[in-house]
Amino acid sequence: MAGERDEEERHMPPGAGSGPGAVGGDFGGGRGAESGGEGSGAGSEPGAVGGGSGEALTYVRGPEAGAEVEEEARREARAGPAEPAPERYPFWNYADLFLFCGLTVPSSLFAWAAVRLFFSLTHIRNAPPAAEPLAEQLILYLMLFAGLSAIFRIEYGRPLWRSLGWDRLRLPFVWIVVAGAAAAYLVAIL
Repeated sequence: MAGERDEEERHMPPGAGSGPGAVGGDFGGGRGAESGGEGSGAGSEPGAVGGGSGEALTYVRGPEAGAEVEEEARREARAGPAEPAPERYPFWNYADLFLFCGLTVPSSLFAWAAVRLFFSLTHIRNAPPAAEPLAEQLILYLMLFAGLSAIFRIEYGRPLWRSLGWDRLRLPFVWIVVAGAAAAYLVAIL
């Protein structure tokens, strides 16, 4: 019996077991040379092939397992790809918030310097008192929105307005402009 198994094992390709067994050594209960067996190297399980009691068993599926593998592959193909993990909302984190807040001081200084430079070069003296602060505020807002847009585009590849949760306008743009002008007029009257 052992002679037949030795002959069978010699003609098998590497990694092939004789049935549902394993390729590798036995764990001490087999018929290896160390445990008093015939020296075949076969483990205690049917189909185990190995060289000695120090090796680990590596299980190989036999021919009857082929149908199971094919059926499992068909089930996975029908199920489609696994659904991706739900995206974190909001996707940005506190590091982005601190970076944005850190942009305010240099942006404010730049806006102040740009407005001062503009008014000194153009020699505008009789400008309304609110002209300089409004110009500074406009430049500051433009720089902060540009910085926030850069953070979202560079780090996450996302557009600014969608990232802030803004959607498309439901009303026509002209209606919004007319409503804004009417609100400003009503505030001025009252």
